[in-house]
Amino acid sequence: MRDNKLTPGSNMRWESLRVILPEHRERWLQHREGMKKVEKPELEEQKWEEFEQTIRESMEYGSFLEFTYWEDGTFMSGLDHASM
Repeated sequence: MRDNKLTPGSNMRWESLRVILPEHRERWLQHREGMKKVEKPELEEQKWEEFEQTIRESMEYGSFLEFTYWEDGTFMSGLDHASM
């Protein structure tokens, strides 16, 4: 059974102090987001050639591509149709 505030052993004296100011919460959330950030990856020439080949094939057959790209410390993804 999960304990709650009214179970024996909890300290009710300090329960009223469980308030987080909006500016503190915002700063805490920014800090958490900052911890998720990664450095910009450096790609080798061979990887760029693979990308070029994949895009060329997608344009030839009219298929969709799913892109994953780095932006401001995080990886984003998107789906697009390659056309000539």
